[in-house]
Amino acid sequence: MSRYGIEVCNDCKACQWRNDDFFCQFDPETLKAFDSVTFTNVYPDNAVLYAEGEKPQGLFILCYGQVKLTISASGSGKTLIKRIVSAGEVLGLSSVLSGNPYKVTCETVRPSQLKFVKRDDFLRFYAEHREVSFNIARQLIEECESDADQIRALGLANSAAERLAQLLLTWCEESGSPSASGMRFPVMMTHEEISQLIGTSRETVTRLLKRFRDQKILTVRRSSMTLHKKDDLEDLIMDVG
Repeated sequence: MSRYGIEVCNDCKACQWRNDDFFCQFDPETLKAFDSVTFTNVYPDNAVLYAEGEKPQGLFILCYGQVKLTISASGSGKTLIKRIVSAGEVLGLSSVLSGNPYKVTCETVRPSQLKFVKRDDFLRFYAEHREVSFNIARQLIEECESDADQIRALGLANSAAERLAQLLLTWCEESGSPSASGMRFPVMMTHEEISQLIGTSRETVTRLLKRFRDQKILTVRRSSMTLHKKDDLEDLIMDVG
């Protein structure tokens, strides 16, 4: 069965996207027990899975696709993208464990398949399968390290240009592929979303990208960028190490 162009897979053991991240590598018996308490669904882009401040109903495992985690300032209407999450990660874990409200809003960036586990079912599963403690700890450590990286990027960079340069270099490193004119990497975010990710305005992102294009540092296509002068972006970044 296909939804939003995704072939739905309900069985973790048979999943074509299964990798070595977090909950994908349970032993067969644990994986079978985990499957028995999950619900699989495919969501379109811009679907809100849970909202900041809501009581935790359960957690999600991102099987395929991409979601963004955002935080908002009450009253000002400003939104900051905390991070972009890729397949294999668990969403809402800390709130499910603590019982505290969700700290972020979780929304799909593109069509995505996720598994959902009710909070009570997950806590019962965890009590019966303590061997998953390592997987849980690994996920929480990943979240802490990601938060530290973002604080460093937002708090220690002198300018929006530095933050944008760092973001583009990160995307290039994570998903870039060589082309005749440089490193090409996909960009699935709007200027507004990029601005929320680096803590600036949409207008500033548009202006900086135009500047980078005019300086022949990169070229922009509909859903991709090609980086021609990596050294120029690296020169923009202040050494905060």
